[in-house]
Amino acid sequence: MKICLLAHSIGKNSGLGIERYGYEIYKRLKDKHDIELVEGTRLKLPQYISDISYMPIKTILNKSKIIHALTPRQALFLQFIKKSIVTYHDFIPFTKCHSEAKRAFFSKLYFYYFWKIGTKAMHITADSKQTKKELVNFFNLSSEKVSIVNLGVSKKFRPLKKKKRDFRTIGYLSSMVKRKRVDKAIEFFKRFQEKYDIPAKLEIHGSLNVKHIQCFNPFEIVRRSKVKNVKINGFVPENKIVEIYNSFDLFLYPSDYEGFGLPMIEALSCGVPTIVREGAKITPEIKDMCIVANEENIEDLMFKVLTNNLYRKKIIKRSLEKVKKFSWENTIKKLEEIYNY
Repeated sequence: MKICLLAHSIGKNSGLGIERYGYEIYKRLKDKHDIELVEGTRLKLPQYISDISYMPIKTILNKSKIIHALTPRQALFLQFIKKSIVTYHDFIPFTKCHSEAKRAFFSKLYFYYFWKIGTKAMHITADSKQTKKELVNFFNLSSEKVSIVNLGVSKKFRPLKKKKRDFRTIGYLSSMVKRKRVDKAIEFFKRFQEKYDIPAKLEIHGSLNVKHIQCFNPFEIVRRSKVKNVKINGFVPENKIVEIYNSFDLFLYPSDYEGFGLPMIEALSCGVPTIVREGAKITPEIKDMCIVANEENIEDLMFKVLTNNLYRKKIIKRSLEKVKKFSWENTIKKLEEIYNY
């Protein structure tokens, strides 16, 4: 089957879930099908320009049996293609999480146009139950037009033998984008330190693009809060990521909103208990595997996870069993069913 994939960029080393999604499905599909990959970055144009020029031209001229846009931003002309598919990962442009961007009003109009146009494709895939619900309700779509195709997790994410230590490590691994709430991770750790006198540290990992208007500066937050035992690291390379997850005794992921949330299933696959906030907008299939904490007493739950071995083992066993259903092989199987429909 000849399939064309439209993407701005794909890769496994960027730290972006959308680029990893593109990389993982391209890698697997090309072993079984005739795949053409069209990347908007090829001409080194700004993404906004590529969205309205290069990608539409490549769409119209393409002769593949199926054209699959990996985000709505590549879907401008898909309504004119007989067999077209577009993937929606989240609804961030329409939430308060996007409101602090420069020229937010015009940015939202731009995204609304592309998200709306994308719904004209023959079929839609959504990363999660949450994204499907948002799509169907926001654009008044038929539920049958939208299929849930969860992202997967590589088999390399697995528990490794842990070294004996005389301290506990609480980990955060994601970007410094404000909706990810690294500020909350630091706040919760400070409260934990003040209430419980056990040796512990907070390890923060992620790209330190702290000058961006939508990013927190974790160095500044730590300085202002005067919290101790916090280590701020940079971007985690692909060859170190499994080792880093396994160095955590607890993964703290205080994000406000996730369309899916790859870091959570990666940590869970490594046997690391993962805490999310009760009020966070996280899709049910992922939230069900995590420990959901009330923000008012989250430090008590952190202490329980770190010191109650019976509870900890129970949580790890449960999450390792449930996370098995999230595999890239399952993602490809579901996509192929849609392609063949």
